[in-house]
Amino acid sequence: MATTVASIFLGVKDISAVEVLAALFKLETAKPLVISVVHKRILRTCFALMCGAALGVSGVLMQAVTRNPLADPSILGINSGASFFVVSGIAFLQITTAGEYIVLALLGAFVAAGLVFGVVALGHKMSPLTLILSGTAVSIVFSSLVTTVVLVKQDALDSYRFWQVGSLGGASWHGLMLFLPILLLGILGLFCVPQP
Repeated sequence: MATTVASIFLGVKDISAVEVLAALFKLETAKPLVISVVHKRILRTCFALMCGAALGVSGVLMQAVTRNPLADPSILGINSGASFFVVSGIAFLQITTAGEYIVLALLGAFVAAGLVFGVVALGHKMSPLTLILSGTAVSIVFSSLVTTVVLVKQDALDSYRFWQVGSLGGASWHGLMLFLPILLLGILGLFCVPQP
């Protein structure tokens, strides 16, 4: 809670708490520049809260599927699959837009998940342990493929690293509204996961 409030009151531009409050409540004393800066801070804060919620939802889903309280999306190879498709897109298709990153990341995540569940289905025994082991194997394969692509196409490394770390600098209200239904779908998905 404190960091949420701090993210609105603190920033690169030095604005006093009184000016921030005036901008928040649109008082007559508020300067247009201050209002603009404060609204950008609010947007980034909202986006950051939604990103945190999405990460939490994905973690809970993985923990429910694997029945492992320490599980996260990397345990099923989902992160590495998404990373491989994105780094390949950067290196070989010269992707640059957020939409292209999203499409390739989702495609890679689905391919990785499909491989994991395919390997588990070959064993005819769906248990959390076989799921985790096959996920770890798929994760290792995709991680090594990411390293291979980065070594072969070193000019893609900077774009890939920037994508991997992420930024809220380009956040927009339009993007926030596009992201909200996806987050709500993920939250609804939590209720569809069977209880052990």
